[in-house]
Amino acid sequence: VLTVGANIRNASSTFIEKINDCTEDLSVQIQKRLSMKSFLQVPTDLQSLFATLDFETSIGNQRISLRNRGDGIKSRYIPILLKFIEEQYRQNTKGEISPRTIWGYEEPENNLEMSRAFELASDFVDFVPDVQIFLTTHSPAFYTIKSNGVHQIRKYHVNKKLDENDNETQETEVRPVIKEKDIHERMGILPIISPYVEIEINKQREISRQLEELQEQIKYDEKPTLFVEGISDQTILLKSFEIHHPELNDRITIRSQKGAGANWVKDMLLAWSQSRRPIKCMGIFDNDAAGKEAKSEVDKYPSSQKRKDKKLLKTVLLQAQEHLWGIMDKIKLAIEIEDCFPPECWVYAKEKGWLEERTGLDKSKLRHNQTYIEYCKEIGLLEEQLIYLNQVKLEHKGDFAKYVTSLKGEELDKAFKGLSSTVDEISKFF
Repeated sequence: VLTVGANIRNASSTFIEKINDCTEDLSVQIQKRLSMKSFLQVPTDLQSLFATLDFETSIGNQRISLRNRGDGIKSRYIPILLKFIEEQYRQNTKGEISPRTIWGYEEPENNLEMSRAFELASDFVDFVPDVQIFLTTHSPAFYTIKSNGVHQIRKYHVNKKLDENDNETQETEVRPVIKEKDIHERMGILPIISPYVEIEINKQREISRQLEELQEQIKYDEKPTLFVEGISDQTILLKSFEIHHPELNDRITIRSQKGAGANWVKDMLLAWSQSRRPIKCMGIFDNDAAGKEAKSEVDKYPSSQKRKDKKLLKTVLLQAQEHLWGIMDKIKLAIEIEDCFPPECWVYAKEKGWLEERTGLDKSKLRHNQTYIEYCKEIGLLEEQLIYLNQVKLEHKGDFAKYVTSLKGEELDKAFKGLSSTVDEISKFF
């Protein structure tokens, strides 16, 4: 098997012949003055060749020489190149005493963001089987490196020796690192990072505790499950199934609880995603700030991504229906399940006193003393559309759900028309 070096030398023979033709006068002068025949060749040690080569990097459609990139980017290339050269050198010395490569690095964290420093530290651990690495550092990215269980990592702290009063002397001492906390303190890092570390640790503990509780709740659910933000949502969707896809009532379970909200749906989906059961689940979120954030957290969670790849998990935001399109062209509304119902249902809710002014409306463009209704009329909203500047009060969501599900005949079909696309999506997934 030819090494890269051998392949390069074979491929470059024509190129070298051309160079020798062009530099024949140089060879003649060397022979004349030194009595020595000389020809240009590809170097046996490719280190010098790679020292003169350049990498071209790309950002989108732009191509940029590595020489013109920042020091932080360049420093990430160095160990990869050195490792490549080391591998080639080892291939070229087969049958001889196996060489041992030693790298010396002084403060590799220089010019690197903290996250990139941790990535580089991980690279070094991967290279340990073939390369012995000595490095000096002031960064926790490197002095907190953990052994991968196969190759030993030794850490030493070099510092001024302390006297009996804990004052620094002029004598230097080298001690094995026993507790990383001691290094944090000596480096002055602990007071800075401790509050953040403590917050993250507590956050992770709370997440783990919640997930354990949630997994206990759902471990007996054997049917595909749909999680929604509230009991009224559950009531409305069950009726929607009956109208648009009756088979869903037997095929899946809808789960919610009083005051559930977006975070509850998120937590249930995360717990489900870690249960490793091959049973489908879906979460429907209100199309508001809380719903979007919760959906995003689920979508980015590693176990959720794997379940989504296997078509076992899906997250959905409620979408504005046809009767809202003319409004949404002019102003932004958060969409809850009640917004999927036509104006007639909202007029009834207003008469019953179930509505209040909608929160979260952007009033930054109002003139002095101008009301939001006046502004909306000015930009072209119709009178019947203005009712959607309200929202159903939290304490009357159940009343609204009971009302719309009690409708009959054409009124029922018209009321639930806006949820047909959502129910179609649910049916298609399950």
